[in-house]
Amino acid sequence: MLYGQKNPLFDSFLKCIIKYKCVPPYPPQTCYVKDSDGLANITDPSQLSGVWWVNRGLNPQYDSYPCQRNDFMKEISGVWINNVTWGDPFTKPMQFVLAAPLVTIPSPGVVFHNYTSIDLTPQIEKWIVVSKPTADWMFMLWCGYNPMLTYAGGIVVSPYRTMNNIPTWINNTFRAVANKHGIDYDNLMFANDNTNCENGVKHKFPQLI
Repeated sequence: MLYGQKNPLFDSFLKCIIKYKCVPPYPPQTCYVKDSDGLANITDPSQLSGVWWVNRGLNPQYDSYPCQRNDFMKEISGVWINNVTWGDPFTKPMQFVLAAPLVTIPSPGVVFHNYTSIDLTPQIEKWIVVSKPTADWMFMLWCGYNPMLTYAGGIVVSPYRTMNNIPTWINNTFRAVANKHGIDYDNLMFANDNTNCENGVKHKFPQLI
């Protein structure tokens, strides 16, 4: 079962709350990275093409959602999206949330996500590639914004579903990179197990086709 598609009534409700400041903004979360920290050799979305499971996370809310799957793909219109699915742990049976932010790389290593299709627009996120030692493993620190919240986190992603397949030297590399950015890799970052997750759902919004 899937949910999370755009709802015009909910969209109007949210915009009203934001316009009249009915709810105070949440305290900003720490962003650990700058655009200039992105890898110099990541310059085109095609370099990220394919499926990436979130195997390790930093933000205890967003990065810990079960079955997080990112599928970077090129639409027939020529634009790139990140076809994202994740499970809502508060639903039984668990339902899946969908999003398809537009993806560009405005500067090396900076994967800019523009969530044009969700209710809390504008919502933007910069996923900064801080380490990609092999084709199968990547470490990204991210920072995002919407009218209610400035938020941030970090993820280790791979085509593999768990951290079990990560070579020791790559894990040590990620640990050193995390430490460089003031992050305790072993105590602040947690592991996700996607072993029993579905393969995700390809989700396209009409304006992108």
